[in-house]
Amino acid sequence: MAGKLAIIFGLAVVCATIVHGQHDPHFVGNRTVMVHLFEWRWNDIAEECERFLGPYGYAGVQ
Repeated sequence: MAGKLAIIFGLAVVCATIVHGQHDPHFVGNRTVMVHLFEWRWNDIAEECERFLGPYGYAGVQ
């Protein structure tokens, strides 16, 4: 019985942690848009961030 309660408690903690991450994404100010630059080179990502994404208020790059 105690083992089952420990498992249930552990799952509850994991679920609460996951949900908290969705509601607090650590964006600056009221920025809300994140861009996924799939298969981009690091230098190209840096250039895009400095030239376009940052100045236009994007929240982050994934």
